[in-house]
Amino acid sequence: CMACEDQKKSGKGPQSLNSLHLKLEDTFMVLDCGGGTVDITVHRVEGIDPLRLSEVCQPSGGPWGSTFVDEGFEQFLQKLVGPESWERFKPSSEWVDVMEAWEKT
Repeated sequence: CMACEDQKKSGKGPQSLNSLHLKLEDTFMVLDCGGGTVDITVHRVEGIDPLRLSEVCQPSGGPWGSTFVDEGFEQFLQKLVGPESWERFKPSSEWVDVMEAWEKT
């Protein structure tokens, strides 16, 4: 797999495919959770040396990334404190503190 080889050369990934514990006919899901979207793929191991993968089903995904989670949290807080308090709270430094704490959880 090209990505595995690139990671191996950079020292940032598995040092061998064996460290991934893949076996012939293993099936696995990859979730790529980004800021705006979540992308989902499902693969089956067709060969080990060299690694060959097949797609089990069509890739899927949607607008479920972290920015949408943040927006949902913001809407929850707005309902919790009410519109008037929200208008005073949102531009404050406390808002920044709350969002930094939220992103760390």
